[in-house]
Amino acid sequence: MTQYTTSCDSCFLASDSPCSFRPGGLELTKRLLQAVDLDETSRVLDIACGCGTTAVFIAEQYRSSVVGIDISPTMIHSSKNNAEAKGLSRKISLVTGSAEHLPFPGDTFDIVINECSFTLADSRRTAGEMARVLKHGGKVLISNVFLREDTSGGESDTSFSISCLAIAKPLAEQVSCLTESGFRDIYTEDHSRVLKEMALRLIMQKGLKKFPGGSRAASPAQFFKTRKYGYSIITGTKP
Repeated sequence: MTQYTTSCDSCFLASDSPCSFRPGGLELTKRLLQAVDLDETSRVLDIACGCGTTAVFIAEQYRSSVVGIDISPTMIHSSKNNAEAKGLSRKISLVTGSAEHLPFPGDTFDIVINECSFTLADSRRTAGEMARVLKHGGKVLISNVFLREDTSGGESDTSFSISCLAIAKPLAEQVSCLTESGFRDIYTEDHSRVLKEMALRLIMQKGLKKFPGGSRAASPAQFFKTRKYGYSIITGTKP
């Protein structure tokens, strides 16, 4: 099973500053966190933590203990630097590892958060791991791109082969991964507007002919002509 790289911080949003872009930014993270009650007793796992933006925010605002995990050593290094710069090294622990094989005991965390990367790996395996490491009554918080429409006939563009767009899945399929792993009280909320806003910013910065997509820059015109995307938050509870 191919394990794709980290969150959108360094996937199809790749730019000169890999932490610069994420659909909705910190405002959408704040909306996602409204689904839970966080305090200094909370233990939070941030899967695909990227540069540590969310981990730092949670530790700083709520004084919660946060563990960030990312498959990219470069992102973990950036996260450590960000945590140290904020004086949060005692609140934030960072681990290099895979979402499909979380290196933590079961029933460890109160909250698991995963932004813009749920479909970058095996979503069912990842959902199962999320359920395993959560305590009973714990919450999973996800924000992710979803495939709204695909008229490409199954043809793929290799220039987008590692992009979270190319491997995006319908929202119903992502929800199914969670319910099959035992999550209940699933809630979704459409935030497709933030994806459009982010894409516009990227096009203005990079230009349409060099839109970042995967292993090489390429024109996305045909790709977006046959595929329509949305962006959603998804929350659920482990019984």
